[in-house]
Amino acid sequence: MRDATSSSLAPPRVPAKPAHLPRALFGGTLARKTVADARPITVLVLDDEAHIRQAVTDYLDDEGRFTSFGAATAAEAFGVLDREKVRVCLVDLRLKGTDGFAFLEQARPRHPDVVFFVQTGSYEADVRERARAAGIPDDRVLLKPFRLEALVQAIDRALEA
Repeated sequence: MRDATSSSLAPPRVPAKPAHLPRALFGGTLARKTVADARPITVLVLDDEAHIRQAVTDYLDDEGRFTSFGAATAAEAFGVLDREKVRVCLVDLRLKGTDGFAFLEQARPRHPDVVFFVQTGSYEADVRERARAAGIPDDRVLLKPFRLEALVQAIDRALEA
């Protein structure tokens, strides 16, 4: 038995980085990013159409990198935003009882760290212009029907920025 003062109990030395291996494997920024990315990305889907909301949340959950929540109303969405650490929110622009832009007007200042996307079945010419005015860039405006793979790619691009 060795006592606590024995020099053999000293912490192990961290090996120097071999020249042929990337710095990230030895505590560089990539290593930290990998640890951070291991946590699921929390996504809120606000859509009053149950089948669309369910299809999107199911797809994201099946991806394995996301934890998703669905909300049918703005009030439900605010409850989720206040309760969960949401990173991404997908907002339908045509909701029963409220307009998606009205929701964004209230939600964006209250939750500045959330990345907002909008989805709409409306092909009106001013949708992208109104989205830009609400602080949503063109690449975060999705026209229904959209491919769910395209949503995942758009989320990845937005979170990398």
